[in-house]
Amino acid sequence: MFSFLKSTKSKMTIPPSLKIDVERMPFVDWIKDSKIKEICYHGTDQVITGGFHPLSHFGTEKASQYIIEKKRYKGARKGDCLIIPVYLRLLSVLELHDMNDNHTTEHFIDMFNTATRRSMFNRLSRNISCDEFISAVSLAGYDGFTYILEREDRDSRAYVNLYPWQVRSEKNPEETFSQ
Repeated sequence: MFSFLKSTKSKMTIPPSLKIDVERMPFVDWIKDSKIKEICYHGTDQVITGGFHPLSHFGTEKASQYIIEKKRYKGARKGDCLIIPVYLRLLSVLELHDMNDNHTTEHFIDMFNTATRRSMFNRLSRNISCDEFISAVSLAGYDGFTYILEREDRDSRAYVNLYPWQVRSEKNPEETFSQ
């Protein structure tokens, strides 16, 4: 599914520095150290309940509109598509190449291995779960990804979260989607 990837049931390892209770932080404290201060957008034909899943993509409103039009072309009805404005709390993002509609965990693993210049001896296996991948990325010191879009809104920046609590609604930034 394009709008998000479901995580598996395995346990994620969250580094101690991330174990603060960010869901209850006031917005001003929550956003203070984020590298992204502007509102980002997520185009989807899915109902978002309980928060955004790991590896959700966020970008400009124009990029989200492109995604909506593409989903409509594939059969989604007009009323089924949403553009959701959000704030992101990303403290240490890793630069990747444009994902080009390949949003599988395996592709993220390949992109991570390339971006971090991992040798064949310490590359992450494509057979690990989404949760294991997120744990490995966190332990490497990153809490998200960014890339420059090549199509949707050419040369604009997109972001990817690792955890649901990294996303807050623009309409009610004092609460996470899962509260």
